[in-house]
Amino acid sequence: MRAIVVYRSSLGATRKYARWLQEALEADLVKADSGRRSALDYDLIIICSPTYMGRISLLGYLRKRWAVLKDKWVILVAVGLAPPASRDSRKTYEQIPEDIRSRVRYFKLPGSIGPAGRGRVRQENLRPVLEYIRSIRG
Repeated sequence: MRAIVVYRSSLGATRKYARWLQEALEADLVKADSGRRSALDYDLIIICSPTYMGRISLLGYLRKRWAVLKDKWVILVAVGLAPPASRDSRKTYEQIPEDIRSRVRYFKLPGSIGPAGRGRVRQENLRPVLEYIRSIRG
């Protein structure tokens, strides 16, 4: 199963997660909208996106490419300060159109801003993502 990790990062946390995934999966890594790779060449597309002000930064990227991605394994990793079970995180998740949401595996991981967030961005946060990938790879 060929994998690619597509990411956008504002403050560095999302980039860290994307690089850790790339290393763990021996996947290709590309910044979103760089135009360097086509999703057509991959079976598994992992989109790592920061969330800011209640919005998933790469939701437009996902929507725009959904016609190509819909028949592939797609994972959306949203990175942000709000805890996964919070009302804000739930509202952010619900912004994903239902037809996409029902076919994408979604994970919310902790981000970090300033000294108060130090230590929140850890490789072990990716454990559920990697376990899911192992389950679909067989």
